[in-house]
Amino acid sequence: MVTASSRPIVARKDARVWSSTTADAKTRTSTDAKVRGPQKPKAVSPADADVRTLPDSKLGKSSDGKGRESSKTKAEVRKSSNAKVRTSTDMGIVNMNRRLNHLVKQDRGDKAEKLFAGMRRWDVVTLNTMMKLYAARNDLDQVVHTFERFASADMEPSVISFSILIGTYASNGQLDRAREIIDTMAVRPNAVTFLEVMKVHARSGNVAEVEDLLDTMKEREIPRIAATYNTVLNAYCKAGMVSETHLVLKAMEEDEVIPTAATFATIMSACADEKNVAEIQRNYQVMRRMRVRPDAYVYAILIGALVEERKMEEAGTAMANMISDGVKPNEVILLTAIKFYALRGDAMEVLKCLAKLRQDESGLREEQVCAAVNALTTCGCVDAAHALLQKASTKTDVPVTVPAWNALLKAFRSDPRKAESLVSEMLRMGMRPNETTLCTLLDAYIRAKELDKASALSVKLRRCKSTLGLIGYATLMKLHRECGEVDLVKELFCDIEKAGLKRNEIVYSTLISALGNSGEVHAAVEAYENMKKEQVEPNLVVAGALVDALAKNQEFRRAHRFLDEMRLDGLDPNSFSYTTLAVNLFRAGMFEGAEHIVREAEIYGVEIPERARELLDGRAHEHDWKIADKDPEQL
Repeated sequence: MVTASSRPIVARKDARVWSSTTADAKTRTSTDAKVRGPQKPKAVSPADADVRTLPDSKLGKSSDGKGRESSKTKAEVRKSSNAKVRTSTDMGIVNMNRRLNHLVKQDRGDKAEKLFAGMRRWDVVTLNTMMKLYAARNDLDQVVHTFERFASADMEPSVISFSILIGTYASNGQLDRAREIIDTMAVRPNAVTFLEVMKVHARSGNVAEVEDLLDTMKEREIPRIAATYNTVLNAYCKAGMVSETHLVLKAMEEDEVIPTAATFATIMSACADEKNVAEIQRNYQVMRRMRVRPDAYVYAILIGALVEERKMEEAGTAMANMISDGVKPNEVILLTAIKFYALRGDAMEVLKCLAKLRQDESGLREEQVCAAVNALTTCGCVDAAHALLQKASTKTDVPVTVPAWNALLKAFRSDPRKAESLVSEMLRMGMRPNETTLCTLLDAYIRAKELDKASALSVKLRRCKSTLGLIGYATLMKLHRECGEVDLVKELFCDIEKAGLKRNEIVYSTLISALGNSGEVHAAVEAYENMKKEQVEPNLVVAGALVDALAKNQEFRRAHRFLDEMRLDGLDPNSFSYTTLAVNLFRAGMFEGAEHIVREAEIYGVEIPERARELLDGRAHEHDWKIADKDPEQL
């Protein structure tokens, strides 16, 4: 293997090569004062000035739970990174470097470039600062050009110089070139040098390349840090290997690298994507046992997953633990807490969380107001949600726009009069209803069977200046389905594709239902198969629509077989699927078949509505035929 001291410094293949050998380095060190004039600054270790350009997360800062940093942290990386780096002790250059670094941090790159252009003398810190500026812009040419200045000034770059260069090559997709520089650089690399290349591979789930880089670090005895293994974990998660992440944790333990909160957050986030709440909780408990303090991001994942699964008691315990740990809730946690308290019906706590969000210097944002309104309507506090919007409209720091009012309007879909009143209020406040507003009001008319008003409103919706979106197409399809206009439903279904929109499960369920109502059973089944070909994931609503279509057209055996097909697709038939099949069997006079379906539902633990059960009563057969005329959705 080529030794680190014999590797040439190479920025790009067509650049001038500046090489460093051990003998040369020793000679330069001993004769530095004689050879270099005052215009060429001396070399000292710029620990504080240089490492400030790298964030803590890249340097693997970790704690063992008692406030101690692990052995492989920022201090060790800094010490090994700058052992031979030359920086100026000239206070003029030092002060200029401080000004330069301040401008870069303030995102005033143009002024930083002007200052750099006017500097007659500079050192390693100066060039590293400029490289950092260009790297933030992802400007590979400027990073390479600045790096080449080291050779022209006969200065040795620091490991940070190489890390910035390598990271920029990696972020520009030139991973082979980045790896080549790692293998040939004249300065001994550290964990950060490898990190940027590993991160790019990890984002694409390339576990093999990430592990190869990790093995190279071990072979060259380069200390690993927590961020190294966190990146390996990220690669595993991106590759769908969440179940094997315990192997990485074991490797960390063998390497004596202490995990951080980010370590577990990476795993827990992947588990959340898979909706594996049990594994999220298990990793949280492992953290506690290892005395790794959870941060706000960890609690956001944990509480969010528990709330999604409606595990309210456990979510409450997690929130209490967060408070006792002294973790300040971030925006994600507060929005999750709003949903948590909404599901518990606690409007006061919802408002308290909203008040905490308002304490942020940036004030409330539109999505936060919408979340609060949705939460209040969920817990039945529609009046409180309305009052919140009315009060917020008088506050200049709270954005009250059409989407926020649309969130409240959705609560009135079962009451068209209240929906009309709210839209009128929006108009009085100078707000212009958008597509979502009109679709929500249209849906209210459809639900109330006020089809004349719905048809009149649909004309306005079609005349909207903005292009019709998916929600508009879906609502119009629903209207024409209720009017029995299946041809118009088909036409709108085709128009969605022509408009360049991707059809979803709502559109397909409406189409299948309309086809079933018109007796086109074969077309309904074909639509369901086409949906899967278009990679639209079937859900219980779409599957229920097909069961209903088959049952209404007395395709009972086929409908019953489809219940088994649903289970093969990972869908457990729900109350609607069983009810519509039982009701239509009863309508056809097949009472024993209807009773069999109800018994089967009981076996699978599916509850059938009480009024549907009455159909099986012998007295209902003789005296209560009106129930059979009810639509399954109304039972």
